[in-house]
Amino acid sequence: MNVLHSAALHAAVAIVGSLGLRSALDVGPPSRTCAPVAGPYSSTSERSLADWSSQTARKLRAGTTITQVVAQGFPVRLSGRGTLAERLRHSLTSELSSDERLVIWVTYSVLTFGIPGGAAFERTAERLSLRQRLRHDRELHSAPARLSTRALTALPLATLALLVATSTSVRQFVHSTLGIAVLLTGLVLNECGRRTSRAVIDPSRRRRQKSNSSDLTDTFEAVALVVMAGTPLRTALVDSPLLAPPAVQEQFEKLAIDLNSGALLTDALEKWGQQVNGASNQTVNTLIEGQRNGSPMSEILRELVNSVDETRTHLEASYIRTLPIRLAGPLVGFSLPAFVCLAIVPPLAGSLAGLSSSPLSTL
Repeated sequence: MNVLHSAALHAAVAIVGSLGLRSALDVGPPSRTCAPVAGPYSSTSERSLADWSSQTARKLRAGTTITQVVAQGFPVRLSGRGTLAERLRHSLTSELSSDERLVIWVTYSVLTFGIPGGAAFERTAERLSLRQRLRHDRELHSAPARLSTRALTALPLATLALLVATSTSVRQFVHSTLGIAVLLTGLVLNECGRRTSRAVIDPSRRRRQKSNSSDLTDTFEAVALVVMAGTPLRTALVDSPLLAPPAVQEQFEKLAIDLNSGALLTDALEKWGQQVNGASNQTVNTLIEGQRNGSPMSEILRELVNSVDETRTHLEASYIRTLPIRLAGPLVGFSLPAFVCLAIVPPLAGSLAGLSSSPLSTL
């Protein structure tokens, strides 16, 4: 029975260690390139959305139509059937990244509204390049933190497995009630440290409020791109529910309903502005003021886009600057105590238990 008990314990520790190691090491940074898929609207090589937009701008300026460009190769899978415009509209309702949604929206606007495609796709390429650069900087500066998190997760598990496999006193300790409690505590702390550190490092793990604000900003930015290329602001806002991500789509649908019912653009924006807050509310107020003053909307939107750039750059710089400080919490609160429970307490307790005078010898 003791042999079977020991074998089962060793197998459990090995399984836990292997799962922890795999969980700690099996991560990878998200790709910033779009891998097109086979089909009538796809390309044959991997290209980033920014590169595709830049190439499309040059082709459109050379006289190629947007339909021909898409037929030669589109970097995002188009869903649905029908005309190209219908396929683009249907694709906007599916789950897409913000970059993919922007490319499809600009393509749809060029095809439907007849705006100059060269200028629209040049600005789109600039937007996407900036986003890619910010994501690259974030991943580059967070790479050491990711590596440290994996190491701090895997090291105590590997150490524990090695100690159990090579030390009789450690095996005797982990057979005891106290040893089992210590191991369970260490495993829980280790997993909490891993999850908390990932939540701090991973750019996609944000609160819902921040996510909604980001979706609103991305939607306004996309609307601004097509308006600066020649689309009337009212027309772009009427079709904005197609562009808006699901989290904020309902808000833009209410604005579109007011505009379709014949409300003045200023009145509709004022009513809609009461439903948003923060930076998005400031954007709406700027649009309302520009409408009342008769200011060129393209200039106002260009300033808003520049403001979005500054805000994003500031947020990324703040993330990079505060990352070590925010990681100190999971490190001190979970990872270090887990290391103590899994890699220090078992050999220490096993050694003390070997002493006849030690109270641990009775465990």
